[in-house]
Amino acid sequence: MERRTLAAASAITLASAVLLVGCSADADDTAASTPVTETCTEMYVGGGDPLERAVGDVLIRASQGFDGTVASSMNAVGKRLQELEKSAPTSFTAAIQKVEQPFLQVQEGLDQGTESTEIDIASATEGLTEIRDLCADAGFDFPSAAPTAAATPSATS
Repeated sequence: MERRTLAAASAITLASAVLLVGCSADADDTAASTPVTETCTEMYVGGGDPLERAVGDVLIRASQGFDGTVASSMNAVGKRLQELEKSAPTSFTAAIQKVEQPFLQVQEGLDQGTESTEIDIASATEGLTEIRDLCADAGFDFPSAAPTAAATPSATS
């Protein structure tokens, strides 16, 4: 019998990271577009829901309870991560793969028809930290760090 194990401490750490990052859509559009700035922009600004926030929100929701809605959200965010990995510079690959780990674990569990799957939130947290460091090292101009309501996880039904 498989079990679903999500460390509460990891979820809290991830929630804290998401809340500290907070994103806004008013990033500097005049910055030169490079693969690094495009990758960082997708992570921290995005076209609607920045990818870092989407990752944090769905992992927090999964830690509170896993259902079809959470599985669907995890699938959508996992696909966004896969697309980012394809377009990102190779220096980001290992970090993005760490973030993808829990999403791949859920997909594998669904493919095998298991009712619950153990996922590695710590890997995602580590990967998010590495991506932030890579963007900072490249001089990415992060958007405002003010927390937003969207960074607060919602309860699943």
